[in-house]
Order: sequence, then C-alpha cells, then structure tokens
Amino acid sequence: MEYKIVDRAEDPMDSKIEKLGVVVKFSMREIEADINAFNKLIKELTATVDYNAAKMANIETYHPFVTTMSEEDLFTAHMYQDAKAIVKVGKDKMAEVQKALDDYVVEKADINSQIPDLMTPAQPAEVAAAPAEEAAQVDAPADGSVAVSSPVEGAIPTLPEFMPGAGNGPEAAQ
Repeated sequence: MEYKIVDRAEDPMDSKIEKLGVVVKFSMREIEADINAFNKLIKELTATVDYNAAKMANIETYHPFVTTMSEEDLFTAHMYQDAKAIVKVGKDKMAEVQKALDDYVVEKADINSQIPDLMTPAQPAEVAAAPAEEAAQVDAPADGSVAVSSPVEGAIPTLPEFMPGAGNGPEAAQ
C-alpha cells in the first residue's frame, strides 16, 4: 500500500491521509481513537470472559450434572428459563397495568358523577374492565346519552398508579 497526505492540517495528527489502491481518507487521530477503542473493548471482553468462566466453574462444582448435558439440552434449558422469566414478568406487568386501568375506570366514573359538565360516555371496555366489586353503574337516560355514576357516592377518588402526562403511563412501561 502507498500513503499520501491529501489534506494537510496544522496539527499533523489531524491531516487526512489517502491509502492508494483503496481510497480511504482518515487521520492519525482517528487511527489512535480506533486503537484506544479496540484496547478498551479487549479489556471489557476479557473481564466478561473471565467472569463467565468463573461462573461456569462454580456451577460445574456445585451442579456437576451440567457437564454431562448435551448442547441441545443446555440450550433447551436456557430457552425454557428465559421464557419462564419473561412469562412471569409479563404476567406481573399485565396485572399492574390492569389494576391501573381498573383504577382509571373507577376514577373516571367518580369524576363524571361529581362534575357532570365533563361527562364522558363509558366505553364497553371500561365497564368490562372494572372489577366486580368496584364496577361503575351505567345508567341510560331517556335522551340517549350515557351517564356513569360512582359505586361509592361521595368517595374521594384514589389516584391510579399511572397518571396521564406524568411520564409513568403505559408509554413508560415499554
């Protein structure tokens, strides 16, 4: 390969160099930065490998049956464990979100009963989502509008776990 300076900078480290045969422009500072990044990556990889090798040795010492398992069995057990963890977290999160939804349905009913000029119609999903013991009563007035009243008149609405605009609603759960 042949090299030549194509853009001389005041600081020689910043001068652009052309590699002939293949046109690639770079500076010595960029090469230096790449070398530093590679050295850092080697340190991180070494630490990760050493940590996991020690973890494997510990598992092999206290659970020697893993050394007799086939790669397929190890992989299958790993996939099962990952799926099991995701299912548990997912079910917990679903329950948490359902509770927040239930709280919103009750709170919306309370607001509608206390501030009629903000009256909003109950959505079928909201009525179905409300817990049986806290389900809002849906009344159908003669004019065709939908009125929602709180199951506990005069109760102070409790704030749901997720508040709109507070950065902790469903969008934050993702």
